[in-house]
Amino acid sequence: MVDESPKRALRYNVDKSQLHFILAFSAALKAVADITTYGSRKYEMYNFLKGASSSESVSSLLRHLDAWWQGEELDPESKLHHLAHLAWNALRLCDEHLRGTSVDDRPVALRKTVVPEEAESVSEPDKPTNRGGRC
Repeated sequence: MVDESPKRALRYNVDKSQLHFILAFSAALKAVADITTYGSRKYEMYNFLKGASSSESVSSLLRHLDAWWQGEELDPESKLHHLAHLAWNALRLCDEHLRGTSVDDRPVALRKTVVPEEAESVSEPDKPTNRGGRC
């Protein structure tokens, strides 16, 4: 008997991040891109790459969270969603820490050094759930 199944190229992606999952959040990602566009007009393009202290990103994130929690959907200045501002600040904070470009001004007593062997990009859950992955 002849094997008639289509041949597929070998791919070695088993332990790599499956970036296609981020497309499930396309509305949120567009909203975050709108925040970046707004910021590039307000300041200058890629101004955020100049760096800022971690506390500035956290404070901004928390102000937007508080405004949203108090019932305000849109930021009065930008007219964009508070949760998109929150997400943008969280992404900036995360990216700077992952790339090692953050101005980490957390109290020293609260910092924990992560040894590279301890950090993993993808971890398997202990058992399947319908709640998604872990942070």
